[in-house]
Amino acid sequence: LQTLQAALDWSHALLSAQEQTVFRRLGAFVGGFTLELAQQVAGEVQLDEWAVLDALSALVDKSMVAVQGGDTPRYALLETTRAYALQMLTQAGEAGALWQRHARAVLALFERADEERFGEQGTLSEDSYIERLLPEFDNLRAALAWAEGNDGNQSLAIALAGASAAAFPVVGRAAESNAVLRRLMPRVP
Repeated sequence: LQTLQAALDWSHALLSAQEQTVFRRLGAFVGGFTLELAQQVAGEVQLDEWAVLDALSALVDKSMVAVQGGDTPRYALLETTRAYALQMLTQAGEAGALWQRHARAVLALFERADEERFGEQGTLSEDSYIERLLPEFDNLRAALAWAEGNDGNQSLAIALAGASAAAFPVVGRAAESNAVLRRLMPRVP
């Protein structure tokens, strides 16, 4: 374990300051992420979407982030690397703000997919809807867990539950959706 910690410390020390920032912020993602989500969560005023893209590319080149091909590539941190990134996030004092940004990005993704599928101008097929949202359920669960927690944001938890309510049954997880809604129902004003 100490050897792994030393190896991660060494690899992290070789990263530029921007790469370190993006790396620790990517620790919020569970089960992978898209470039768009990475840019929303890791980016900020001083770190625009292009800087996040550059840092993400460098992290892939340095084997700190894995890339999974496909029509829309997905990226992921190994669990040990993710745990290290979360440790660095906490040390940087960014955890609370980042979890909120992560939850808001996941909320936006689910709201946009719902609008494109079920809205007045909805043209997104059920298969495309499932393909877009299914890989993000681990991130949704993480966002809900944070939002429902003591340091979370109850209104954001309620919004996440509402935005994902249609998606759960479509992917065969209606019971999970019902449990989330039952937990949050007493908190709805």
